[in-house]
Amino acid sequence: MFYPDGSIKRREWYRNGMRKDKHCYDLDGNEVEFFEFSGEPMFQGGEYALQAYLRKKLKDVPSSATEFYSFVLLVQADSVATLHTFKNSSFVTLQQLADIIKDMPRWIPAHFDGVPSDRLYAVNLMFRSGNVYLTNLATNMGSMAQTPRQTPTSPPIPGVRRR
Repeated sequence: MFYPDGSIKRREWYRNGMRKDKHCYDLDGNEVEFFEFSGEPMFQGGEYALQAYLRKKLKDVPSSATEFYSFVLLVQADSVATLHTFKNSSFVTLQQLADIIKDMPRWIPAHFDGVPSDRLYAVNLMFRSGNVYLTNLATNMGSMAQTPRQTPTSPPIPGVRRR
């Protein structure tokens, strides 16, 4: 990648799909600290901090709650998140969600070649046993709505003795 004047901006070497070496340069050709070419928006403190924030705000979820829920945020280049898409839920109202987003700390915006940009960010939640989980952090989601399985036992065969 090059600057408009033709001088090199960044150089990355890959082998078998893995980056082996990386360098970034300023306008004068001096090497500077490497930065990723593009990046997704991120909540301050990462996904675990986002999960903790949502748990704090959605602490009134009934213990019988078992539901997957999602909404989409538009994280703007100025670090402010706004609601983009909302699905109705029996546990979260539009007003609750609006308050949660309004009180939300600033995000680290997405970037493209070092320039902040607007990007959509999907938040997928799971309500289970009175708790709120980000689905990509939750473990054992496969058993969320399942009941414990009974192992079938067959009656003994008459006339056959086990030793």
